[in-house]
Amino acid sequence: MNNQQAIKEKPAIKDKPVIKAKQVTNRGEEDYIKAIYKLSDEAEGDRVTNHQLVTYFAHTAQTVNEMVRKLEKKKILVYQPYKGSLLTALGKDEAVRLIRAHRIWETFLTEKLGYAWEEVHEEAEMLEHLTSSKLADKLYAFLGAPTVCPHGNYIPVLSDMNRDDLDTCGRLKLSKAKKGKQYCLKGVVDDKALLVYLNGLAIYIDLCFTIIERDLISDIVTLAYGGRNTSLSGAVAQKLFVCEVYDAEDNT
Repeated sequence: MNNQQAIKEKPAIKDKPVIKAKQVTNRGEEDYIKAIYKLSDEAEGDRVTNHQLVTYFAHTAQTVNEMVRKLEKKKILVYQPYKGSLLTALGKDEAVRLIRAHRIWETFLTEKLGYAWEEVHEEAEMLEHLTSSKLADKLYAFLGAPTVCPHGNYIPVLSDMNRDDLDTCGRLKLSKAKKGKQYCLKGVVDDKALLVYLNGLAIYIDLCFTIIERDLISDIVTLAYGGRNTSLSGAVAQKLFVCEVYDAEDNT
């Protein structure tokens, strides 16, 4: 990419990285909070039903019902019968705290301990539940205040609590990108099988490519980069987030 090109992307978040103190101490509760946040985000802010949580955790309906009631009593969420749950401001704050700690640890593991990007999720998943806000802030400063984790996902701050696009932050899903346009990969879903698959295709964060074909019937998108053409299924393209590359002189 030459100096006449630029990438359309929302500016990095500059707020002071301060997250409120931990609100709950039970790991099971924290897992449910993160799951509800994630599922609601994927549904563009809609409520998360108990059935979705049964499927997500492979828990019984009774177990899910009990946890939802417990979190509602703690004012972590609001439950509406037959419609599902939404996190309260307190619940969103807790979700942001957990996501922040998780992504800081992922960054530490890759940058300081040499982990590959597909190796860090399980380790960070354990560490996030043991991390105080003070430790997260000190680790964040030690790493030089990183903006994103190894998967290109933003490391959130408290001001992001009410964002509906914490993972995407306005980026475009590759599945919605246009033929003939040039894009750069800026984020991927943190899924080990997906990351290993991308390794084999030499696809990584900040890779720039051109979409040379889109098959609307099969939902396959074909990318050109590094002297090769690579076709990706719609299921994979849904999990990759990109920003368009454009000529800076066209926007003056």
